[in-house]
Amino acid sequence: GMDWTMEPSWARSIAGPDKVLQGNLDPCTLYADAKTIEAETWKMIRSFGQHHIANLGHGVYPDTPLDGVKTFVNTVKAFRYQEVA
Repeated sequence: GMDWTMEPSWARSIAGPDKVLQGNLDPCTLYADAKTIEAETWKMIRSFGQHHIANLGHGVYPDTPLDGVKTFVNTVKAFRYQEVA
């Protein structure tokens, strides 16, 4: 996994195109409004390309709003049916 401070392009260049990478949304993003969470999640997924497991770059903080978590999960689920550009 990768924390949120790592650049996906750097990690991909080290790991190679066929390795699966996991991460790396900043967990503080889940405190934002739904549109911001969606935009940042899509940005993360697109930046990794294929062979990526969408996840946070750290665990969920205890006081993270449930709506933020739901928005993140729903955005990832919606994206998996899209072509990664």
